Amino acid sequence: HGVSGSGAGNDTVCNARSGIPGKLKNNRPEPDNEHATLPVPEKPDDNEPPNMNRKKVLIVDDKEQIAKILFAYLHQDYECFYMQNPPQAIEWLSRGNMPDLIISDIRMPEMRGDEFLYYLKHNELFRNIPVVMLSSEDSTTERIRLLEEGAEDYIVKPFNPMELKVRIKKIVG
Repeated sequence: HGVSGSGAGNDTVCNARSGIPGKLKNNRPEPDNEHATLPVPEKPDDNEPPNMNRKKVLIVDDKEQIAKILFAYLHQDYECFYMQNPPQAIEWLSRGNMPDLIISDIRMPEMRGDEFLYYLKHNELFRNIPVVMLSSEDSTTERIRLLEEGAEDYIVKPFNPMELKVRIKKIVG
């Protein structure tokens, strides 16, 4: 359940249940918060561009720590959303949310990232969303397979966050 502010302003988007810091519209976590949340800044950062001009990045990873690292490096340039698994992401996308890029882990319990990629690339509504796959497996065979199936890029964990940021910029601008 992503939380975002609507309308003008500098609200950074994050999932209140994820514990990823950011500026939320009401600065309060959801009532059924199962995870500890990090402090939420009270004052918007005047250096952040307004949301309407920023590209949206959906992070799908069952490991919250990876999502926190990605958020830390990306949130100043991109509006970041986080889902813990592909079924949550599919539900979020089905509600009309359209990111400019999806970063997805491959090895996840409820639905694998390669199955999620297949779903996206065979869905008329989502097929044009670029997908960057993250994997702890440095397999040339898997990399080639996923690139052939429609992944825009394949990055091996552990990764250099600055390299990922450059790759994202090349994909979405």
